[in-house]
Amino acid sequence: MEARSRLRDEDGLLHRRGHHRIRREKRGEEVSRGVPLGLARRAAVLFLVGASAPVLASSPSASGTIEVGEDRPVAARYDAAHPRRTNSPAGPLSVEEVLHAPTLAPYSPPAFSPDKRLLAYVVTDNSRRREAVDDKELLRAGVAWYGVASDIWVSDLETGQRRNVTGGVGNSWAPSWSPDGRGLAFLSDRSGGPRIGPARLWIWDRATGKLRQIGAADVREGFAGIGWAGDERSVLVSLFPEDLGREGYAARIEGKGTAGASNSGVTAKVFEFDPSTPEAVPSTDQINLDLWRRDLGLIDVDTGKVRRLAKGSRIGHYAVSADHRRVAYTLLTRSEKPGTGQYLYDLVVQDLSGGEPRVVASNLRLTLLANSFSWAPAGDRIAWRTGGPSAEDEVHVVSAAGGPSRRIAQNPRTEKLAFEVDPPTWDESGQNVFFIREGVLWRAPADGSGAAAFATSKAHELEIIAPRQQRLFSPVRGRFALVTSSNPSTKRVGFARIDLQSGAVSPIFEEDKRYGGYGTEPTISSDGASVAYVAEDAVHPPDLFLRSGDFAQARKVSEVAPSLANRSFGRAEVIEWRSIDGEIQRGALVYPSGYKAGKRYPLIVKVYGGSSISNDLNRFGYASAAIENLQLFATRGYALLLADSKLNVGSPMVDLMKSVMPGINKAVESGVADPARIGITGHSYGGYSTLSLIVQSRRFRAAVMRAGMGDLIGAYGQLAPDGTNYGLEWSESGQGRMGGSPWEFRERYLENSPIFYLNRVETPLLIIHGDKDDAVPAFLADEVFTGLRRLGKPVSYVRYEGEGHWEGTWSYANQLDVLNRVLAWFDRHLKGGKRPTTDENARNAASP
Repeated sequence: MEARSRLRDEDGLLHRRGHHRIRREKRGEEVSRGVPLGLARRAAVLFLVGASAPVLASSPSASGTIEVGEDRPVAARYDAAHPRRTNSPAGPLSVEEVLHAPTLAPYSPPAFSPDKRLLAYVVTDNSRRREAVDDKELLRAGVAWYGVASDIWVSDLETGQRRNVTGGVGNSWAPSWSPDGRGLAFLSDRSGGPRIGPARLWIWDRATGKLRQIGAADVREGFAGIGWAGDERSVLVSLFPEDLGREGYAARIEGKGTAGASNSGVTAKVFEFDPSTPEAVPSTDQINLDLWRRDLGLIDVDTGKVRRLAKGSRIGHYAVSADHRRVAYTLLTRSEKPGTGQYLYDLVVQDLSGGEPRVVASNLRLTLLANSFSWAPAGDRIAWRTGGPSAEDEVHVVSAAGGPSRRIAQNPRTEKLAFEVDPPTWDESGQNVFFIREGVLWRAPADGSGAAAFATSKAHELEIIAPRQQRLFSPVRGRFALVTSSNPSTKRVGFARIDLQSGAVSPIFEEDKRYGGYGTEPTISSDGASVAYVAEDAVHPPDLFLRSGDFAQARKVSEVAPSLANRSFGRAEVIEWRSIDGEIQRGALVYPSGYKAGKRYPLIVKVYGGSSISNDLNRFGYASAAIENLQLFATRGYALLLADSKLNVGSPMVDLMKSVMPGINKAVESGVADPARIGITGHSYGGYSTLSLIVQSRRFRAAVMRAGMGDLIGAYGQLAPDGTNYGLEWSESGQGRMGGSPWEFRERYLENSPIFYLNRVETPLLIIHGDKDDAVPAFLADEVFTGLRRLGKPVSYVRYEGEGHWEGTWSYANQLDVLNRVLAWFDRHLKGGKRPTTDENARNAASP
């Protein structure tokens, strides 16, 4: 289940999937499909007896990918595909090493200085993170969650020297160079107290190396960074609303306020809905929309004075025109229809020199983040792409001066548009707009003369580089553009050249890596000739790389986590199988470090229903964050399977069985997995997925449910202190996949709630949950534990006081404890290890 807290999901990602409706395409039409419980039971019986589903045998190709149709065992050729590393430290990767290692900060693109001599970037020093990240504290402080324990670093691209300019003091993020390159602006709370906040605007002077706070404006995280604008001596920032102030805003978000006089002693909080009120509409918002409430302002870097441009508005996203004369922003107006998760926005333009804002387009269907718009190079027009659960795939253009908009592209909606849409991108001339649709580059002339698919690459999906910089990456301007390409089957990525006249695609290179880090876009230099980007693979942590010239060679420009270099890690490859419905599914099969052909290993399956988690094949540790690092298991003799799954509306439980269980059979057939020692784990919706599978199959010998639940009816009715109802849209039109309310589809809710099948569980279950989880409230985990205990089933429930939805934000002591508990749980049930004592866990938590 996606987290509402700070707009993060299971790995701390921005909330991007809260509104998508999963549907099944059949005969060219999108239809919802429910599966009777009887079919679910028949699917369960198939796997209760360990029967093998129809699968295709396979063997590794030269690229390290398992090809469908070959009949040689996977494990037999593993050593040839992955030669062992020499001179690598042996032994298990320690939990302490993983939790202490620095990382590139999420959602923090690097920044070139105008002369391209320096590159600024953000590094999180995880050794400084000892306390839990308190969302309420961050909210008051105005500090970005991805800026906690983070520093601004600068790398000299000529000498290779690197410098931590903030020196480990405070929490810093969002670096932005001044147009003259003399100063680097960023946000930080380094002038605050020992804890967090308040956030302020700071400048690093390039010549002197000194830091200077700019005024005392109450800046806040804005999800859009900061930017130099106007007279180029001012910085555009998000501010706490002037009418509420810091504390008033925090109170609004936290839902504070009581009935009666403030000193009466009454603590009642009233929630009500009166349908007789004129124009009354039931509230179904899953997130407090006042999270978007903010002011936009310009801070003069010489005087520190603030000039507010927009006040008290729900601003989704903002972007400055290339000439720095105007700002465009989206204003959240309302939900289009209760339960759909579709929101409507106005598009507003304001001159930075002064004047009133003007609405240039109204009632735009956009995703919740509303960032899918871009300025034309001349700053005279804006293009936007629609998004959200109810939106068709359209691109429009409007003049910055106002007037009627023009639709320049129209296509049927796709599933991805429901939760994430990149902005359309302009060519240098401003005559054409480009966008990606299902891996194909489309071109739409801005005059509306007809959009069409422009460039495609066989077996590869194309992606525009740095779309939020609003222009195509075209080092040889007007002749060709560069894009990234990825192969969904092999997970390999690379760069490709596109001829801007013919649309011909020419691959430059391809490699076994993953680009983008943790939500971090590449950055194009101001002259359009170079790009800095994050790259990683399963055994090398994310670092920054630079490409320019012929783009054949990359130069590494950071060394973020040298302590994790030259380790003996587990390697992985893609395997394929067919689901019970005959559809091809994929998974990443991770071999234990020091793997020996012919030996079978205990297997841990990681699951997150409806996701292609095999895409983590080339992530370091096969995960996006340290707390999820699967090398902790691979270096302890475990094989792992990151199993993809396809779920349909109305039948997620049975669809999990149909998708995942044949993949487990495949891992066993490969000769790697021991069929008698299989475990399963998942977080959030992955926790729900884990419980869903163990109530349908006796095949698992151990399970860990983290921040999960089993009661869709209970999840539907959860009410937050601010009156929002997170579970409603999540269930009806989002990840819950029920397709409507419990009053419309009562049987669906019952059939897909594992809580009603706990009597079938034969797998020992470890439940991990934070008691302050506001995405999956702890009572939903309580239900699972009390039910299993009542039924006499093997279960252990560890509830962490004061902790939220995702362990990545927990205190160091609790992170250490939870990882050691999970390792011990699987050791005990899959390896026959001993059960850790309370004293042992306490000693582990106390160690540095």
